[in-house]
Amino acid sequence: MLNSVLQHVKGIIDGLPVPLQSDPLTAHVVPPPMEPLPGNGAIAYITLASRMQGKRQTMPRGAGFTRPEWPVGVTLDFETLPAGPNVEQAFYVMADAVLAALWAAAMPVMITDPATGIQSQLLAIGEDYSVQLAHVVSTAQGRLYLFRGQIVTTVREATQTGAAMTAGA
Repeated sequence: MLNSVLQHVKGIIDGLPVPLQSDPLTAHVVPPPMEPLPGNGAIAYITLASRMQGKRQTMPRGAGFTRPEWPVGVTLDFETLPAGPNVEQAFYVMADAVLAALWAAAMPVMITDPATGIQSQLLAIGEDYSVQLAHVVSTAQGRLYLFRGQIVTTVREATQTGAAMTAGA
């Protein structure tokens, strides 16, 4: 289910130590206001990156199964001073840390939606991914650089449909 998938990916990223940064990365499902960015100027927010593809299989005399493939985007924003230390590396090692955390996530894993109680199993995170980085821009009269990029990974999930879907509702 989308909510539990987004919350799980947020849990992987939130609090992630990042090289060259004094504070760990903060992750959100809904991004905070842009200026100023909290803490060390770095945030991640987790969204559905594009249209979800899925498959459903029914079973005779019982519930069926679904296998959604969620394209989950981890958008990274990083503000820093133009003359700051490690300005040429800080954002890119942050992206590397997020990729490494996604690749290292234990699979398969059972998850429970915190709002509905519906359980499902995640089969894969980080097996398929893409990285897109925007051009670095200068903000507010050139006082800050804003780095932005997005990592999109496919999260494969398996859920049982029918009676099991409404058990926690």
